[in-house]
Amino acid sequence: MEAKKKEWKERQEMRSKEQEAISKAIAILYSDDARDLFKKSFESQGYMLLQETQNKAQSWRREQAKTVILQAARIGKDSRLVALASAMVKVGKGFDKVIEAIDKMLALLKKEQEEDLKIKEDCEKTRADDTHDAIVLSREMDDLSDKITRLESEIKEIEQEVQEKTREIEEIEKELKEATAIREEETAEFEKNKKDDEGAVVLVANAREVLADFYKENALLQQQPHFTSKAGEAPPPPPPTWSDPYKGKQEESQGIIAILEMIEEDIKGDIKKAEAAEKEAQETYDKLKEESEKAVKDLNESIDKLKEDIATKKGDVADAKSGRESKKGEVEGLLTKIKEAAPGCDFFAINFETRNVDRTMEIDGLTKAKAILKGAKFPGESELFQKEAKKHS
Repeated sequence: MEAKKKEWKERQEMRSKEQEAISKAIAILYSDDARDLFKKSFESQGYMLLQETQNKAQSWRREQAKTVILQAARIGKDSRLVALASAMVKVGKGFDKVIEAIDKMLALLKKEQEEDLKIKEDCEKTRADDTHDAIVLSREMDDLSDKITRLESEIKEIEQEVQEKTREIEEIEKELKEATAIREEETAEFEKNKKDDEGAVVLVANAREVLADFYKENALLQQQPHFTSKAGEAPPPPPPTWSDPYKGKQEESQGIIAILEMIEEDIKGDIKKAEAAEKEAQETYDKLKEESEKAVKDLNESIDKLKEDIATKKGDVADAKSGRESKKGEVEGLLTKIKEAAPGCDFFAINFETRNVDRTMEIDGLTKAKAILKGAKFPGESELFQKEAKKHS
């Protein structure tokens, strides 16, 4: 302890004397006479020393700037910065050309950075727009497909309705044809029966008139008595004579004539009944025919309208299919566009951040190199760039 105290005291005294000597030396060097003397000395022979000092300073700054640029080149893997660093060696006095080259490179890097951002944003916007348009078109295609399915289903239903109405028309026409055939047969039979009945009336009337005329003109009294014979016996002999002239069977004739008149009236009554029945049957047939023809007409009009609906819907189906094909082509075009743009856009989407960071580091490195060339110092900057270089590599 005593020895250390003694050494410390001696060191303090030595340092005090040293500081005193330095202060005196500084006072001597900074005196007016000394300054005048140094000025004259520099003017005569000290210029080379100053020039050498300046050259060394410039060389140091060049090396520092070169180191910063190469570190930035390694981070960004940019051969242009390596070329710039190599070109710095060939530059003579001053850094104007180097700084000018750095400024050009900075402008180029900033432009590339802006272009990358624009390409990325354009890709994202274009892809989003194309994807949205493709989705909208796909939905419209689905809507058209649903419309086509619905229309085709409606067409089938209408076609079935047309078939049903056609079958109904066929049934009505078949029934009307059968009714017409029956009516024609009934009319023919009526005409025949009427003709026969009218002929019978004429015959009966003729017979009745013949008898009536006969008994009217030959009204003789029958003298001969009436005999009857039994079966197996000989007929009675004829009367021997007539006291009165024979006038026919007057009493029986009146009954026969009455019967003939009744028959005539009955036949005439049958004719009237047949005529009434024929008239009623014809009216019924005419009404059936009128209703059937109206029903057929209405059904045909309905079928024509249904066929118009079918034609309209088929036109709508054709338009929908054409529209769907058109939209399908648009979707395929958009998908092709997205697919073709995918490699470039994916590259920028995936690598944009890395490229942006690398370019930012390049810009930062060039900016620092430019500052170094202008005399700025960045303590510890070399270690920072080395860390970034390791991280990126």
